[in-house]
Amino acid sequence: MTRAILNALLLFLSQVGGYLIPLLEIPFLTRVISPSVLGEVFFIQSWMLTLSLVVEYGFNYNATKKIAENKNCQKSILAVVSEVTSAKVVSCAVITLVLVIGITLFLPASIKLEWVVFAYLQFVGFSFSPYWYFQGKEQLKGVVSFDVTVRFLALGCLFLFVGSDVDAGYILLIQGGAGFALTVITNGMMFYKEGAPQINIVLGIKALKAGWHYFLFKSSSTVLLSMNSILVGFISSMELLAIYVGAEKIMKAILGLSNPVITAFYPYFCTVLKENKVKYLKELKYFIATLTSLGILGVVIGLFSYEWIINLFLGASYVNSKDILVVYLFLIPLRMMSQSISVGYLLPNEKVKLTSKVVLLSTLLNLTLAIVLINAFSVIGMVYTILAVECFLILAFLFLCKNETVTKL
Repeated sequence: MTRAILNALLLFLSQVGGYLIPLLEIPFLTRVISPSVLGEVFFIQSWMLTLSLVVEYGFNYNATKKIAENKNCQKSILAVVSEVTSAKVVSCAVITLVLVIGITLFLPASIKLEWVVFAYLQFVGFSFSPYWYFQGKEQLKGVVSFDVTVRFLALGCLFLFVGSDVDAGYILLIQGGAGFALTVITNGMMFYKEGAPQINIVLGIKALKAGWHYFLFKSSSTVLLSMNSILVGFISSMELLAIYVGAEKIMKAILGLSNPVITAFYPYFCTVLKENKVKYLKELKYFIATLTSLGILGVVIGLFSYEWIINLFLGASYVNSKDILVVYLFLIPLRMMSQSISVGYLLPNEKVKLTSKVVLLSTLLNLTLAIVLINAFSVIGMVYTILAVECFLILAFLFLCKNETVTKL
């Protein structure tokens, strides 16, 4: 438990780079870049994030689990590294081909081709991030240090080089370059410790088939969030997308505060379940209850401070983001409950296939509701969709656990 708590604290520092630093960027960018141009930047980034999550493929769960279970066997770990790297190379090649075709046929005239090239660096950085390895090994100190350092350097570069709409491309270049550099560094650390992986296309395809259900599970949160921005961009306008994404980035930062805890406790629960099931269920009970209670507290605090938060981080041009954020706040306890149940119970207990089917259904529900509700209520309809789908996920996850101790929590 102590190691899990320490790793949660280290991952929290990493979230400073992944979630809180963007909150420092937003007040600056919303004041020097117009909403319509910033909406185009967010639109490109949403596409690249979605595609990178396809390449990442849920390995943060199944590969982390394998590493945690074999952390003292270098041969087994190198086999996992080779398997995951091969799978990512295969999927990245396919996605890149699709991306090139899509750009050739469908790239809007208002979006510059070099912007897409800059954003591609971010795609590669996200896709090949080896955090799954360091999480499984429970050795996060070094990688977190590099993460925070690189992201702060990128933040400084934004302040230096971005001053108007003309400089919008630098946002994608700086953030993409930082993500790419960080991935090169952390992969180098992994290869130095375990040895260079053997890239095998057949092995990669097998890994993709085996990890399909983990990928579907992963889409319940990260892929859906990035897809939602794309839907808003297609159905509404780039200016409304910027208003929506401004509130969404604040919400991602808030939700990101729980991610280190959930991520750090996942390998811990996988290990303790095998060693002592009674202890596991007792600790899981407090884990779910604590995160959900903190989520409710977050809603209360947010309802008293959302206007101040919008004014501080987004400014007067984004006053309409207030209505979006105040509804978005209710996602906090829902997301904490659904993730703590799935990561704390369903995945460690090998219920990933059933969980993935639920998630696939929720994805279809999300797409259908989004189209209807955005047209009916404008961009706030996207938030209504997200809340409805999260409620569906919680009920479905509890149903999967209906005959188990977790339903007594």
